[in-house]
Amino acid sequence: IKYTDQSGVEYTLDADLYEVDTLSLVGRVVLAPDQSWPSVDLRSVNGICIRFVCGYGDDAAAVPEGPKLAMKMVIGHWRRNPEAVLVGSISKEVEFAVRALLSPDEVMRV
Repeated sequence: IKYTDQSGVEYTLDADLYEVDTLSLVGRVVLAPDQSWPSVDLRSVNGICIRFVCGYGDDAAAVPEGPKLAMKMVIGHWRRNPEAVLVGSISKEVEFAVRALLSPDEVMRV
């Protein structure tokens, strides 16, 4: 996490000041116990920048087969049907298959 003051000076926030909640449906950064946020006047636009890295890493073999197959199905559909496609006009068979392949990785609110 980096932040920039009104003078344009960029700082890196000490990781001991905050905790990252990765289990909630929407991730968040919260203040660590007994810590306080820096007292600084932030730049009015883009005063805080959070770099978030996600995914399966650089190894394509680590990506589950379901999402890979879903991408191949959609790409194949587009290749066979190159005409302009209206939003929501993908065939129902492809749509249902893609949803079924992606649903195990879907985050759901309980």
